[in-house]
Amino acid sequence: MEVVYFAGGCLWGVQAFIKTLPGVKFTEAGRANGTSHTLEGDYDGYAESV
Repeated sequence: MEVVYFAGGCLWGVQAFIKTLPGVKFTEAGRANGTSHTLEGDYDGYAESV
C-alpha cells in the first residue's frame, strides 16, 4: 500500500472524486505543509489536501 497526498482546490470535491477510483481503500481530508498546528489566525501556507 502507498500513501499519496493530493491538493486541488476544494478538498471535499477532490476527496469525493478520489473515492471513486479503483483500488482506493481509504481517504482523509485535511491540511498539508502549514507552519502551525491550528486553524486559528491568518493563512500559514497550508494546502487543503486529501
